[in-house]
Amino acid sequence: MTSDKARELFSEHLEGTLSAGLKQAFERRLTEDPALAEEYRLFSRVYEALGSMPPVEAPADLTERVQRRLDRAVWEEKSKSRPAIGWLRSLAFGAAAVAIVITGYVGYIRSTGTNGIQAGVTGNGGTLVAMPEIQLEDGKLSVRYLPTKDGELLIFEGGASDDSLPPPDATPIGRQTTEAGQAVRIPLEVKTDRATTLWVQPSDTERVVALFLGGGERIPLSGRYEGTLTGALAKIAAAHGKMIEATIRGQKSVEVDLETGLSVEECLARALDGTGYQFAVEGDLVRVR
Repeated sequence: MTSDKARELFSEHLEGTLSAGLKQAFERRLTEDPALAEEYRLFSRVYEALGSMPPVEAPADLTERVQRRLDRAVWEEKSKSRPAIGWLRSLAFGAAAVAIVITGYVGYIRSTGTNGIQAGVTGNGGTLVAMPEIQLEDGKLSVRYLPTKDGELLIFEGGASDDSLPPPDATPIGRQTTEAGQAVRIPLEVKTDRATTLWVQPSDTERVVALFLGGGERIPLSGRYEGTLTGALAKIAAAHGKMIEATIRGQKSVEVDLETGLSVEECLARALDGTGYQFAVEGDLVRVR
């Protein structure tokens, strides 16, 4: 796990919502990077301070206002080309002007039953969204999701690998109305004896959670692969009989040697090299972030 990836998981680690594999990788990164560990310590103090603030009624346009401020802060930090500790300066950016907005956000979180800062909130690109997560319990699949705004959760199956995600020819198989702050868990009734792909997407974001199901019959890898990242992940899942869950923002092109005889870890390391994504293996389920 890179330090940048670890920073995106600060809130989720504090809330205890990380999967076992990601938690282990996150904590290992902290021990390897003292500067990152110090950032996390400072972040924790800010997190606790926000959590102790009294609740207030959130403005109706709260999400839009916070998102605009994050966009501006992130853009200014990038233009300065300063070290990674910049997230703390971004947090302090315009503190006097945004104090009421942050206070309102904490109050809104409390009013909806969420503890602390919303998991999955990130300043990368200014996106404010908690992404769905695939759960595998007792051999049964489900989607867990805690939305930050009212909307819908859309589920598709199949489709050819395409630059658009989900693929335009994917088949709609589920639609769930969601309310801000109200956690949902949706069972996935899908046959796991064949290779297929499920696509899960909140209606308010372009990011997609893909679940690549390997199926019962192994499909051997054939060597050099040139195509989309999602296509490569689908091939790896089919070759190893694994379930690979990936949170993806935009399609990527990859060129990689995927040979029969490589372990699933070796295949994933090759496919994800240079993409900015990392993976963690959790039994029959692999998570890519």
